[in-house]
Amino acid sequence: MTTQQLDDRSQRGLQRVLATLTKSLERTDNHYARLRAFDRQSATLAIWVCQPTLDEPVLSENHSTARECWSYSLSRSGIGFVSQLPIHSNSVGIGLILPTGIHWKVASIVRRREIPGEEFWEFGAAFQKM
Repeated sequence: MTTQQLDDRSQRGLQRVLATLTKSLERTDNHYARLRAFDRQSATLAIWVCQPTLDEPVLSENHSTARECWSYSLSRSGIGFVSQLPIHSNSVGIGLILPTGIHWKVASIVRRREIPGEEFWEFGAAFQKM
């Protein structure tokens, strides 16, 4: 589902959720920045997320589990993003949409929570070293 396919209510909810998460990131960044190995940047981007399986191990936006999600923070070691649906797998593929194409990274979900009063879930994912 793309942002163009979201209804007006969901579009407003997405904007509200991303703004709230970005403000929270900025508010806590000074405290946590010295504990992190890499700088974290606010980054509101459309991304692809899919859950590789034994039957379908190749990461792709055409994967049967692929869905568009939206990031709010990005660093060399991980990403924070929101999805309209929960993700139950602990291992996911993250497709970063770049001018040169989609760059896929394997990541471990380290945080998941339903956002109260909204129709979105928030996730933190750590990129796995390849």
